[in-house]
This record gives sequence, structure tokens and C-alpha cells, in this order.
Amino acid sequence: MADNEPMVYIVDQQPFDYSPAAHYGTLYFMRPARLAPYAPNDRNEWNSNVVKQLRGELRDYVPGRDYVIPTGAPTKMLLVGMLLAQLGPSHKLLGWDARAQKYHCYELEI
Repeated sequence: MADNEPMVYIVDQQPFDYSPAAHYGTLYFMRPARLAPYAPNDRNEWNSNVVKQLRGELRDYVPGRDYVIPTGAPTKMLLVGMLLAQLGPSHKLLGWDARAQKYHCYELEI
């Protein structure tokens, strides 16, 4: 990947065809990570490890250049949004338009 080529971060892969998003950049599927309200051991340790994993997944994310497709569990999408906010104020989200059969880009300043 070239240094300036955008990445498209897919938060939680679902059984969809994400290939139309490749128009925006290289697709990157984040690894599965589930927050736990109850865990066999210590849920705070479990959830802390999920946060660490997601931070690692976003280590190469460049605000304003790269894109995010928020999919999957709402708690995971919220957590990724919180982590993105720590990385900078400008973000690009992609949302699927079923009628038009394409992604729309939402550029946001927070």
C-alpha cells in the first residue's frame, strides 16, 4: 500500500459484499472483538484487552484520509467512534445506500 492510499476500516465484518467500498481505498477488516458485560474472569480486564486490540487495529488510521464503515454491534461501533475521536477531529464514514446500491461518504468534524 502506498503511504497516501486511503484505507477503508470495516469495524465488524457482516455477511455483505463490501467490494463497492474498494472504490474509496484498500479494505481492512478489523478482527472480531466483543465487549463482555459478563466474563468468566474479570470483565474489566477482558474489556481493557478489547480496547487495546482496537487501538492496535487503528494504529495506522489517518483521520481525514481513511474511511470507516461502522458495522456490527452498537457497543463496538461506539467504542471505535470514541477511539477515532481521540485520534483527531476529521473523519470519513461510509454508509450503504440500498436504493442506490452504493456507499455514500459522510465527512465529519467533531
